[in-house]
Amino acid sequence: MGLLKPKGTRIGADIAGVVESVGKNVTQFKAGDEIYADLASCGGGGFAEYVTVPESYLAFKPANLSFEESAAVPMAAVTALQGLSDKGKIQAGQKVLINGASGGVGTYAVQLAKHFRAKVTAVCSTRNVEMVRSLGADHVIDYTQKNFTEGDEKYDLILGVNGYHPLSAYKRSLTPEGKYVMAGGTPKQIFSAVFFWKHHVN
Repeated sequence: MGLLKPKGTRIGADIAGVVESVGKNVTQFKAGDEIYADLASCGGGGFAEYVTVPESYLAFKPANLSFEESAAVPMAAVTALQGLSDKGKIQAGQKVLINGASGGVGTYAVQLAKHFRAKVTAVCSTRNVEMVRSLGADHVIDYTQKNFTEGDEKYDLILGVNGYHPLSAYKRSLTPEGKYVMAGGTPKQIFSAVFFWKHHVN
C-alpha cells in the first residue's frame, strides 16, 4: 500500500500453528498450544516459518479443524462477520444479497447470513452456482447471465465483496432503509465511497 512500492514487506496475514515458546509476561498460552490468528494489524509475516505475535492476537485453534482449515478462517470469516453484523446490523427475516459469494469472504458471508436467519441471495459465476447453493443460499444469481442491479428485487442489506457495480447501482437495489456494506472493491469505487457517498446517496 505504499506510493511507489509496498509499504509492508512481510507478506501473509492468516496463520495456524503451534506455539514454540512464550515471553515471560504471557499468561494465556504455553509452548505446544495450537493457535490461529490474523497478523494483518501487527505487521504480517504469515508466510514465514516462525512469527513473533502479541498474545492478544492469538486464539486457540478449534480442535475439530485442521491447521489448514483454521488458517483459512481469521481474516475472511471476521471480515464477513463484521460486514453483516457490526456494520450491516443484520436481522432475522431480512433479504440479504452477497455480491461475490464464492470467494473467501463471500462463502463465509452466505453461511453467516443463514445463521442469522436471513433470506440470502448469492451472486457468483456459473461454475460456482452449485457450490454457493450448497452453503445454504436461498437464491443464486449467475452474474454472467443476469445483472441483479437491473432487476426489481430490493434488499435490506447488500454485502459487496467486489467492485463490479457503481454505488448508484447498489442504491437502486436497496429498500428505502436498506444498507450497503463494502467489503472490497476497485480503487475507484473505494475512492467514491469515501468522498462522495453521503453527497450522492443519502
